[in-house]
Amino acid sequence: MKFLLLCLTKQLNVRMQTKKLWAILIASVISMPRLVAANITSNQDGAWNDPSTWSCGCIPNTSDDVILYHDVTSAINQEVLSLGFGTSYSSGATSGTLNITSGTVIINGDVPFGLNGQSNGVLTIASGAKFISTGIVSWQQKATINVNGEFEAGSFNAFNGGGGEFNVASLGTATFTNDFLISAGNHSFNIDGNMNVLGNVSITGGASATVEGALNITGNLHVQSTDRIFGTGTVSAGSFNCNGRCGPNINTVTLPVSLTFFKANTESGLVVITWQTALEVNNDYFELYRSSNGVDFTFIERIDGQGTTNNTTNYKVIDRPPFDGTVYYRLKQVDFDGTSEVFPLVSVNHTGFHELEATIYPIPFDKNDGFYVSGVEGTSFEINVFDMLGNFIGHLEPEVINNNILVNTSKMDLHRGIYVVEMIIGNQKITKRVSLK
Repeated sequence: MKFLLLCLTKQLNVRMQTKKLWAILIASVISMPRLVAANITSNQDGAWNDPSTWSCGCIPNTSDDVILYHDVTSAINQEVLSLGFGTSYSSGATSGTLNITSGTVIINGDVPFGLNGQSNGVLTIASGAKFISTGIVSWQQKATINVNGEFEAGSFNAFNGGGGEFNVASLGTATFTNDFLISAGNHSFNIDGNMNVLGNVSITGGASATVEGALNITGNLHVQSTDRIFGTGTVSAGSFNCNGRCGPNINTVTLPVSLTFFKANTESGLVVITWQTALEVNNDYFELYRSSNGVDFTFIERIDGQGTTNNTTNYKVIDRPPFDGTVYYRLKQVDFDGTSEVFPLVSVNHTGFHELEATIYPIPFDKNDGFYVSGVEGTSFEINVFDMLGNFIGHLEPEVINNNILVNTSKMDLHRGIYVVEMIIGNQKITKRVSLK
């Protein structure tokens, strides 16, 4: 009897272990990432990172082709193989829309609008968000693209439909690394910000563009119909084939600088401003300005240009804004003959600035002796002097002596009175009033 019970117990343990192994195996298979590319469509309105939004019950990944038939919102970084906007004939479905509220959406291929023969697809990029496509953005039917942040694509082709809109807001930037072609349809393009095309632009077939910001074209601009470019902005190109058809108020200029992009990003409490040129002709220098409100600007730095070159040139400036919040930057380009151009603004949300406490002595100070600053630490300092009306007087070069900072004022044209001293150390600032004997 004992032997029989022992055998039954062993068999039961084996069966239990087998069930556990099957459970572990099934769980492992379920949790494994998908290794095979899939064609995924939206299943309902919802968030991109919600599996119930998609026909696969999963979140699309880098190997997937995605088609939108519903309203989808993306708030984090996403990357897929291709993205299409279409209208389903099934009941209850709407035209595909994608609203990128934050983060970056990367498409490693084409982005067609107008799948299944009809569409009113909408792509919206919010301020601070980014959309990147390495392929062709094409309009087969009516579509809308709203750029409040950054938009980048390989090329653009509107070859059918009508009534589409491509809108670049005042702080938005759209960049195409190849050609921008409009061959059919009464589509409209409204450029209040900055649009860069590193190839040719051809506007035919009844389309029109309103430029209040800047349209920068490396290649040729061809306009077929009369007055198809309107507005009071600036259109620059390597060459023009408008024949008087670019509108009476547009400033058409064969510019000395073809700007590819102008960006500002935050890194470790600092702001990194970058821009790139594809072409420079008699370019003497750039001037970079900063603002806290987008209206009143302070000069930051002068950067030498490359004169005349057909090579791509990259520029970079690191800034330490003396405040938190939205920071606006303006870039000005100046030729050797003094002719200048101002590019559209860029902005970035800056955090990490701290106001420091420090002691300045002696007060009042003697111009020939300068003054000392104690109570701060650091190795990189920037000293600015202003009068009581806020007018900038000049920069001062500090010297560290026995853990104190000596500010030499002997070479400045200062007179008896009260001044405002601004000291920036990293991403921190001290502002003090000082008096001169």
